[in-house]
Amino acid sequence: MMKPLRQMALVLLGALAILCAWRFRTETIQDVALWGLVLFAVGTARRRFFAAWLNPAGILALAFVVLAVILLPLGVDPKTSFDVLEDRADLIAVGLALPVLLSSRNRVMLLLFCCALAITSIVWWDLVRLVALYGREVMQQARYDPDPILIHPNISAMAAGIAVLLGAATILWHRRSWPFVVGGLVVVAVNILYVLIVRSRSPQLALMVALSLSVFLSLRSKRARLAAIVCTVLAATALIAVNPRFRLSGVVERDLVWRHTATLVAEHPVVGYGFGEEVFRNTYHASDPPPSPHKFWHPHMYWLHSLFCFGIPASLIQAAMWMAVVGRLIRRMPGALGPEGAIDC
Repeated sequence: MMKPLRQMALVLLGALAILCAWRFRTETIQDVALWGLVLFAVGTARRRFFAAWLNPAGILALAFVVLAVILLPLGVDPKTSFDVLEDRADLIAVGLALPVLLSSRNRVMLLLFCCALAITSIVWWDLVRLVALYGREVMQQARYDPDPILIHPNISAMAAGIAVLLGAATILWHRRSWPFVVGGLVVVAVNILYVLIVRSRSPQLALMVALSLSVFLSLRSKRARLAAIVCTVLAATALIAVNPRFRLSGVVERDLVWRHTATLVAEHPVVGYGFGEEVFRNTYHASDPPPSPHKFWHPHMYWLHSLFCFGIPASLIQAAMWMAVVGRLIRRMPGALGPEGAIDC
């Protein structure tokens, strides 16, 4: 019993550290913390630092990063793109170091639960604020709150949806440890409530698809999978009935930015324009776009954004990378919640 309690204490301290880092974040604190982790990883496992990336998914990821750097001076505003790259270099370096820092499944699950608890703390206080502010009208007004806790209601809802998945994974991984099961249930309940109240359509759909697909892939019999499909259809129907925003016509004029961005991509198909929201915003609004009351800061579509930033060749490498990642995940799903051990990279 003491080991789960010690682990839970470690998780609570980690969640508090993450929460404080978010609440009182500064570039200096972030740089010191992240680069410190990288130096620790290099110093403790120099030979294994890149070993985890020597597989198709890892090689494609490294190739994409290298190509993105090579394309940097060929964009329309290299300085702005370089500033963005410099700002995110610590995150990229930590990404390379993660396989060393998280060398067992148990370490991975503990860190993910730290993140889930930190997100839940943020979401909980936002729930309290929204209910206190709007009362019985909270489900009608939360989506349009002018002061979302994570920049935009969609981003807040996406963070809550990720926490739901992490909470569910924690329950399965630590299913024999009541502190983790109770903590996971709290995480799942609070964040599902938040996702329902905020009523952002895409995060709701993404969460439902992720949960349904996870259950479907974990089942063995055809009857169980058929039952999962039926439950998914019923859940989707209920979701559309509960959230009237699904019955709104159109896509809030996002088709305008999609079509015009596609036109811009056709003009720079090989090297793209460079990355960074400022690069897109300046390029898009200086190119005589279709009139719209919305000021688009990004294309509102992942792959269009990739094509705009990096061009077709780099985007194809990126697509191949994600396909390889998904393939590796599917192959490992049946044993993903097995006993603790070294991660198979």
